[in-house]
Amino acid sequence: DHARAAGSNSSSARSPLRVLPAHSTSLATCWPIPPAVAGRRIKIRYMTQPKARPPYFVVFGNQLDELPDSYQRYLINGLRQTFALAGTPIRMTLKQGDNPYARKKRR
Repeated sequence: DHARAAGSNSSSARSPLRVLPAHSTSLATCWPIPPAVAGRRIKIRYMTQPKARPPYFVVFGNQLDELPDSYQRYLINGLRQTFALAGTPIRMTLKQGDNPYARKKRR
């Protein structure tokens, strides 16, 4: 059970690292990621927890600036339910890499 793995003190609990990738993919299959933006689909690659007090998660992927607020709330609520963090504020940051082709000139 993920809740027991997180520990009894939910405000300072660290999620097991092996569970986060499985958790992010299982959430994405339950409620699919929104459709493509400008021909490119939104991809969530992985999620990590760099800090435990308060629970702080970083989501890596592309096109994350187009990810709707409703989907971010869905991810946060899924984390709360999976790791028994009811009533605990969860911080989440979305990070994406730079587009390597953005600066190239077309011929």
